[in-house]
Amino acid sequence: MLVPMKKAYIACLREDREALINALFSVGEVMLIERDDKALSDASAAQKLKNAEALLKDIRPYAPKKGMLTPRPEVEEERFARVDAEALETQERLRVLISERDALKEAAETAKKTAAELELWRGLDADALDVCASGYTVRRVGTAPVSKADALAETLARLAQVEPVGERAGKRALLVVYAAEEASEAEALLRECEFEESRLPFASGKAEDEYKRQLTVKADAEAALAEKEAELTELSKSADEVTLLAEQYRAERDRDEAPLVLTDDAVYIEGWVRSDRVEKVTAALKEAVGESRFAVEYTDPEEGEKPPTAAENNKFIKPFESVTNMFSAPDPNEIDPNPVMAPWYWIIFGMMMADVGYGVLMMLGAWLFAKFMKPRGEMAKLVKVIGFSGLPTVVFGVVFGSYFGAEWFPPLIGFSLLDGILPVLLIACGVGVLHIFTGMTVKAVAAFRAGDWQTAVFDNFAWMALISGLIVMALNVTVGAIIAGAAALVVLFTAGRNKPNVIGKLTGGFGSLYGITGYLSDILSYSRILALCISTAVIGYVMNILAGLVMGIPVIGYVFAGLVYIVGHLFNLAMGLLSAYVHDSRLQYIEFFTRFYEGGGTVFKPFRLETKDVDVVRGGGKDNKR
Repeated sequence: MLVPMKKAYIACLREDREALINALFSVGEVMLIERDDKALSDASAAQKLKNAEALLKDIRPYAPKKGMLTPRPEVEEERFARVDAEALETQERLRVLISERDALKEAAETAKKTAAELELWRGLDADALDVCASGYTVRRVGTAPVSKADALAETLARLAQVEPVGERAGKRALLVVYAAEEASEAEALLRECEFEESRLPFASGKAEDEYKRQLTVKADAEAALAEKEAELTELSKSADEVTLLAEQYRAERDRDEAPLVLTDDAVYIEGWVRSDRVEKVTAALKEAVGESRFAVEYTDPEEGEKPPTAAENNKFIKPFESVTNMFSAPDPNEIDPNPVMAPWYWIIFGMMMADVGYGVLMMLGAWLFAKFMKPRGEMAKLVKVIGFSGLPTVVFGVVFGSYFGAEWFPPLIGFSLLDGILPVLLIACGVGVLHIFTGMTVKAVAAFRAGDWQTAVFDNFAWMALISGLIVMALNVTVGAIIAGAAALVVLFTAGRNKPNVIGKLTGGFGSLYGITGYLSDILSYSRILALCISTAVIGYVMNILAGLVMGIPVIGYVFAGLVYIVGHLFNLAMGLLSAYVHDSRLQYIEFFTRFYEGGGTVFKPFRLETKDVDVVRGGGKDNKR
């Protein structure tokens, strides 16, 4: 059910600002309201968080690799509140090492690039300074296509000396020397032969000496880089300390960015509180700030004001709230759809999977994942949804006689999925009718509560009677026709009751009655239940056949059969879970919610500690996680 909200107005002396913010952050029961006139926050914590996250990204390649099932580190609340000096030193040392590593990488890369450029000029025996010198003769270095380099030498033979010094990638490096007085004619011939002047990649000395020097620079930089990376690998064993610092900076940033109004003497904050947590908030403020040093007032939402939505459901219903919130959070003025939706989602998910073996794996896998990975937030809810849905998967697996795609025991309904496609389709459509009727009933109950009995009777119960009559006609034409006909007349003469004139009322009735085609289409949408449980069964059956075929291979047949069996069924399970989650959600959103649910609310997100990579626990241990 949805919990009523109270609006809190909190004020204290400016000198108690930090105590107030820490109290609200610690109690974690107030969703602060953003304000246009809020005080500007200090950006230092945000910058420290950004730097710490960048550092964690840089040291990730050097940090010890964690297994897929390695849980997040756990930190006691008292330790989390204290920034460790050694952790700060470790962070700074890692930052220095990363900076030195980057410098060495750049030096090695630059030397490598320079050496590569020098490869072409290693045959140049002249000093770079001599090449650049000018006087009575002109010295030019450059490249020409290999196909034209020989012609260039012949063409310039009477004017200049052409000395080849290297060759690479279809280009030949040349040193051309000619008399200054012949420059005009020589340069014209050079252009004809596609000679391109180059700038030597070194300033002085000989190319071969510079090439060797660059190789030495590269080797030295790489050796120093290896030492730095070894030091980084050793120091990165303390990466958890930097991770904890990042989480502490995140908490500090969140506190700094709390939307509050500052005056010369006071601090003012507005927020939303669950009505059943008001006393808890007041008690936390008294303890942290002092009973006489703050003021708080709680009021009901004003007319037209839309508070956030907080739901309070049992442990079974709670995980399914994530399905509803993906569609839209409930409006605070409507009923909570989760207690009605969750059982249906649970049942339909089981029907779509419908295999005993897969159901057992779902429950076992969800339990192991929750135990070792300790998921939080929406992921934790999703894992619980899958785990809970393992039970109806087992039940429907027994009903349909499917055990990892095989029929180990006869199905309870007398036929298997593969042998009874039409009966299973009728069962799926029957589930669809009941699902849709549930949504219409919820709408009718809400209408009765609002004093609108006409909507309940004419727009919901009449349609339920009409659809039921059509179904009964399959068993008894006369009885079914009477029920359907009477309900159709009710719809015909009441659907247009809000129209201003007689013609509008009649056309409205006929138009509404035509909507029966939409209901039939919606019911047929539940054939996806048949499609998914059949596809899961068929793929499992095929995997069993393939495993049986490779089992006949001498010696290693059983090994291959085991691999095919395990990999094939795990793949089928994964694909089945994805399909069931998507299509089950689609049935809730399109066929069920449209009968009674509007949504449009905002999820209640209180101002509290939110960590990403560590779990903060109270002194009591794991059962007291924040």
